[in-house]
Amino acid sequence: MSGSTLATRLARPVGAVWPNAEQNLVLQAIFAEAGPARAAFLTWREGVDLEGHFERPVFRLLPLLYLRILAMGVDDPIMARLKGVYRSAWSETHSLLYATAPAIAALAAAGIPTLLLKGAPLVLVHYRNHGSRPMADLDLAVPAATVQAALTCLARAGWLPDAPITAHDLAFRHAATLRGGNKREIDLHWHLLFEHCDAAADEIFWSQAVPLTCNDVPTAALGPELTLLHGVIHGLRANTEPPIRWIADAMTVLNQAGENFDWTLLTTSASRLGMARRVWLGLCYLRQAHAAPIPPSVLDSLRAAPSPLPERLEISMMLRSTPLALPRILRKSVLLIAEFLRVTRGCSRLASARLLPAFLRYRLGLPSARRLSGRLIRF
Repeated sequence: MSGSTLATRLARPVGAVWPNAEQNLVLQAIFAEAGPARAAFLTWREGVDLEGHFERPVFRLLPLLYLRILAMGVDDPIMARLKGVYRSAWSETHSLLYATAPAIAALAAAGIPTLLLKGAPLVLVHYRNHGSRPMADLDLAVPAATVQAALTCLARAGWLPDAPITAHDLAFRHAATLRGGNKREIDLHWHLLFEHCDAAADEIFWSQAVPLTCNDVPTAALGPELTLLHGVIHGLRANTEPPIRWIADAMTVLNQAGENFDWTLLTTSASRLGMARRVWLGLCYLRQAHAAPIPPSVLDSLRAAPSPLPERLEISMMLRSTPLALPRILRKSVLLIAEFLRVTRGCSRLASARLLPAFLRYRLGLPSARRLSGRLIRF
């Protein structure tokens, strides 16, 4: 944990969750019908400097844009550059999966179950094209009860965290980055969601895992319903750089699954997690902006589900528009409160009170309770 001060932590931008105008044009060019897609591409193209830089969220979508524009037969000088991005993504993804497969194999040999999340299973199961979705690391989950054994196993295989993973890391975080000697990264998850560091939430996902092979190594992945659920929840977090790839991932999963998609599984799982309102917001956007095939009854069911206080607090901060934005410190404080309420769900008041100092020290990067009280007083 870094030595960031209380003021620095609380003053960080909360960010936004929805795509901006340029990002929406790129998404329309990828997923709209041919006529509107072509129009969106040409509008986007007018504002693009062929030799300039792309913002990162747009850059990550360029391989998909290349494949769509290529399929539509549009002839444009930018296609050469898009092709280069696509080919680079194809090569990098193959390289990443090859480099990280031994880590999965080591865990399998030790009898530790693994579950691939986000990029890798999306590429292997849904996109079915290694160039379609660039990724910087491999997201790999293990059951929380096995995390210490998994860390030991991965350390023997050459995968180490930047700093020792502490008891507070395991209590208040859901994942940590491990680096290998090959300079590749594995994001090791002991919980499936940042918002739910608990076994009950993890079981919702693990119980629906399906077998998957990655570079001839056996592992598992989520089915389409919980892949979509996990992606929407991950995507709808306030971020200074909105992770809009969740939209492309969601549309790809839905288009591939078609009528076989089990909407009941998605809605019941979202409700059990207490995150139905967030999922409702994400699916409403997909239906309205990209004509995603989402039944209205599904949206009605999600909207009618109970919304716990932590979820309401988080959504209220995420959806504030810039003109009405609260001071950063207040927004961050509300999000910290929501997170603490999640962490202490099911705890007695006494247990929650005892946990609060450790939680604040950890989240604010402070070394001691004395430092915490001093910072709060001065702040």
